[in-house]
Amino acid sequence: FTNTGNNRKTNTYTIERKLWGLFTDTEPSPQKVTLSGKTAYEWDLDLAPQEQSDVIIITNYRIIFYLLLLTGLGILAYALFRSPVTLTKSATVIATHEGGISELKIIIHAANRSKHQIAEVIILDKVPRIASIVKDYDIGTVRPVNVLHDDKKGALIKWKFESLDAGEERVITYKMRSSLTILGGLQLPVAVAKCKSGGHERTTRSNVSQIGFGGE
Repeated sequence: FTNTGNNRKTNTYTIERKLWGLFTDTEPSPQKVTLSGKTAYEWDLDLAPQEQSDVIIITNYRIIFYLLLLTGLGILAYALFRSPVTLTKSATVIATHEGGISELKIIIHAANRSKHQIAEVIILDKVPRIASIVKDYDIGTVRPVNVLHDDKKGALIKWKFESLDAGEERVITYKMRSSLTILGGLQLPVAVAKCKSGGHERTTRSNVSQIGFGGE
């Protein structure tokens, strides 16, 4: 800005602050004002005759580019390194005693969401130490290959599938009987699926299954 006259002049220069103003630097620093409900930058310029003053506004769009690049890389990394197995767990009350839960049916749903076959898929689930596994499995139920018991931690159940084809789904069910009547509700441990994909072991954890009863 240049004062080409013979008298001292004071002018106000105003520009609207755009959305990308977060990435804008100015020299000198402006005042922030509101015009028609919008935020604006404002400079008061007091210039003597023939005096010149510079207002520099720099918007760095590279930051936006870097943010988009990082987001894209994050999505790509997730797609490459995520487990191809999805796992959900649910439970239903099948028996009650004295107003509380005494027996549950656990349902674990595993699926191969990738476009390739997966070999050696292992499913692990825990049974709380206050409960035990009911071994009279329903017809057609996938039976565990191993059940490890621990007096402090409860039981660890293991299933193994030699392979899961692309898009294939498997459903595992078993019954759990509590040694104590469960009042109110129960939060079950998450189930875990392990498999090898891309030369690395991938792990998937199921959702947290919360069972409420008796008005909870």
